[in-house]
Amino acid sequence: MTRETFDEVLKRRDGYTQEEVDETRQEILDRIGEGEDAFDIIDEYGLEPDYLEDLIF
Repeated sequence: MTRETFDEVLKRRDGYTQEEVDETRQEILDRIGEGEDAFDIIDEYGLEPDYLEDLIF
């Protein structure tokens, strides 16, 4: 069984539109770029750390 992507989780679980997913991705990447801990940020969204890979690649 394959793991859902970051996009798929937010759409299914949280009802996000693709536009909202894209905005959330950019917000997370901006916060990481500003020096916030990536693991803390992804945890705020209730996601496991391996979802960081979806954001970066």
